[in-house]
Amino acid sequence: MKKQLSKLLFLVVLMGLMTYQTGCKKDETQGKETLNGTVWKGTDTGDGWSEELSIIFQETAFTMIVSYDYGYGAIDTNSSTGTYVYNPPDFTLQVSYDWGYIGINGTIAGTTMILYIYGEDAPILLTKQS
Repeated sequence: MKKQLSKLLFLVVLMGLMTYQTGCKKDETQGKETLNGTVWKGTDTGDGWSEELSIIFQETAFTMIVSYDYGYGAIDTNSSTGTYVYNPPDFTLQVSYDWGYIGINGTIAGTTMILYIYGEDAPILLTKQS
């Protein structure tokens, strides 16, 4: 009888541990949101100038291509790379340059991306292409 009670107690403790382990398991997708494979495009204009902006996202990185039209026929195109963190609907881009990086904050609402760039008067709107 004592052996049976010991086995029963052991099984109850074992089942309790198994339940605890599965109940406390972290969500494996938590903190792993991504914009991988998406492309966003938009245009910003001013007095006599415009710029076309494209952002192409990979798993944890992105490429940003900016084409500037100064209004007198000269178009200058630059590309930058960086990393990002996406916590829906908000994100932060860290754009790498030779001298360091700048951070750009933004948010996504449906198929619209809103970039808040430090020093800009208004946010830049981009539209999801794919």
